[in-house]
Amino acid sequence: MATPARIQPHHLFVAHEADQTIIQLASDSLEPQDSRQVNVTHRLSLSALGRLHLFHALSEVLSQRASLAIAKKIRSRTQASRRPQLQDPVNPACSWQELLLASIESLGCPFTSERSIQFQQATIQSRRFLIGIDLQAETAPTRDQLVDLLKRLHFPTSSQTSFQLSVAHADWIHFGYEYHDDAPIYKVYCEFIPSSPTARYTRHHAWKYALGADEASYSIYECIAGLDGQQIGPQISAFLDMNSDQSHPAVLDRLLVHLTGMIADASLAPDCDLEYLEVQEVNSCRRSVDINLYDAQLPLASVQPRLLAIAALFAIDPSQLNALIEPRKNDQLGHISFGINRHNAPFFTLYFGANHHGERTAASDSYAA
Repeated sequence: MATPARIQPHHLFVAHEADQTIIQLASDSLEPQDSRQVNVTHRLSLSALGRLHLFHALSEVLSQRASLAIAKKIRSRTQASRRPQLQDPVNPACSWQELLLASIESLGCPFTSERSIQFQQATIQSRRFLIGIDLQAETAPTRDQLVDLLKRLHFPTSSQTSFQLSVAHADWIHFGYEYHDDAPIYKVYCEFIPSSPTARYTRHHAWKYALGADEASYSIYECIAGLDGQQIGPQISAFLDMNSDQSHPAVLDRLLVHLTGMIADASLAPDCDLEYLEVQEVNSCRRSVDINLYDAQLPLASVQPRLLAIAALFAIDPSQLNALIEPRKNDQLGHISFGINRHNAPFFTLYFGANHHGERTAASDSYAA
């Protein structure tokens, strides 16, 4: 039986014709007695999600530069008509953003999107967004579809049971993406909206994980209902135990001043119902709060001076913040969140610009931080 010639890939071409993705592999024979050039061509018809899976397989063996070139071609064939413009085309993490967006699009249901930026010491994280799906809508995906989607997003096996128990009773589900410390991170939130809320109730169960991690961190978001603008400040101080925390007292105190200033501005709006959440991560020092200000309908420009003051607390160049805010200064202010992260360092997160995609549904007023 003849031994087949060993084939060494030499060139790889990706093209599109109509609905087909065409992969052409041109290779050279390594057998010295055989001077023929061997050409192998495969023609594949793939969905947007299928093209993404193909890209990720290729990216394992191609250089980063070649991978990005292929990703650019693949992205050009996605469903741009419904997709929020959340991608950074020069960011090597784009493929992981694409995987999340294409996976959600494959469900075929309406969704909401929301941007965010996060302040940490000398750093602004802006490669962040949230996607929300109303699970009570007629077009909502099934729970089995959501479990399958998480498998495609490499959700840790150890957390699948807790997710399935939570999503069985959830009213909304939210998917988050961020690119932090040169690594892509996914977040999943199950949201619960009680028909008759009590003074304190669970609003979210949340999981956060880096790709390839064996476990996801798990957090619980508790809503304390009925607090007005004047009551929230003392509640935050007590929850974060700011009087006894000696690690970052000045930063936390000044953050609270600016935070309560934003809350006071929002409280002036008619019929503004503030939603206050307290967040604790299991087996972690993370403690934070989240205040929903969407009802106030304030543009980002109205809080830009306060945001610049907060940026100064984190030693962030004001020009860096202005470059992010100016193009979106008319977007609506959403959530503000701050506290101590799992590394015992202070942070501040701003959410804004909620939008609907596809058939309009009843909007969730709550997006997890």
